[in-house]
Amino acid sequence: MEEEEKPKVNIKELFRNRKNKKFLNVVAPMVRYSRLEFRSLTRKYGADLCFTPMTIASSFARNENARQVDFSTNYLDSPVIVQFASNNSIEFLYASQMIMKYVDGVDLNAGCPQSWAIADHLGCYLLRKPEIIEDIMKTARRNLPSDFSISCKIRLLKKDNIKATINMVQQLEKLDVSFITIHGRTPHEKSTRTFPVDTNALKEIKKSLHIPVIFNGDINSLEEAEKFYDITKCDGMMSARGILSNPALFANFEKTPISCVQDWIDINHMQQDKLTTQNFHHHLTFMLERILKKPDRIQFNEFTKKQQCLDFLEEKLSLTPKEIDFPKNVKCIYDDSNYHDLINDKEFINSEYSTETSQGKYFISKIYKTRNDNDDYLEFMDDCSSLFE
Repeated sequence: MEEEEKPKVNIKELFRNRKNKKFLNVVAPMVRYSRLEFRSLTRKYGADLCFTPMTIASSFARNENARQVDFSTNYLDSPVIVQFASNNSIEFLYASQMIMKYVDGVDLNAGCPQSWAIADHLGCYLLRKPEIIEDIMKTARRNLPSDFSISCKIRLLKKDNIKATINMVQQLEKLDVSFITIHGRTPHEKSTRTFPVDTNALKEIKKSLHIPVIFNGDINSLEEAEKFYDITKCDGMMSARGILSNPALFANFEKTPISCVQDWIDINHMQQDKLTTQNFHHHLTFMLERILKKPDRIQFNEFTKKQQCLDFLEEKLSLTPKEIDFPKNVKCIYDDSNYHDLINDKEFINSEYSTETSQGKYFISKIYKTRNDNDDYLEFMDDCSSLFE
């Protein structure tokens, strides 16, 4: 199979050359949802930089099935950064080396607060072991090209001790990371209503660094992004829950425009089996939250087939799929020979792999809230950490 090349973007230059833009519009790494098709949709509505879903580096490095399931791309899927969860510098490095020709950077997840991640010594667990973060970042920077982006996403270490977080990010800066993303809550602060994002902490962190900082937390509109920029002066504004509900958020739409729903069904029409029924349906469920009345939402949420969704959209919104100019997926070829020299786990290497064995906590909570008379579309998932399960 002939290897395909893909245009690359220098992420440091992307930040430097944003010209009259105050900040970059960034789409967060979201489990199940930050895939190629959704990234393509958000770029049409103003996204400047997109992350992939969080991917387990050990699975990606070892398992070809995992690589095919976890990542796909095309020639217009740029700039894009893959986020890996890892606690091992060699696994992170080898996964990065395998994928680097198809992405513009790699990011270490040190901010996932989910209990399973912490139990596996991933995500927020790494904040307890900064020496592991340092080893992963140092090893990656030493072995990957200098113009290839290496970054880390963290949470605040302590609520009342901003110095601890500042010390950590300054150490990362010394390791020549390209930028840092910070969620403005501690690992224990999961509720968006009980624990508002700490903008003052982000302001102080930004002032302490010379590298770009991406702000993450509570961005549900472009107006909120601009408000947080005015307070913190961060170089990027990352949205997760907000852009999932409204992929046109960065184009200053207050809710998902019908044109965006049309774009989504057109992308599905072009991708067909590359976009799973679950993924297609879930995104529509989130996008239609402020468009449909409650009885229609309840009906739509129960659909299990693409054709049910399409028939419903034609009947209720007069939307039908049409052909659009959508690039073919790049054929990704991964060289895993170096990594396999270190391990001998053929059963794992050849095992089946799926990220859709369940509906996911975020979607299930959404359905529950809709059924139980909660019409506040922003409160259907109070624990936003479930996007990073």
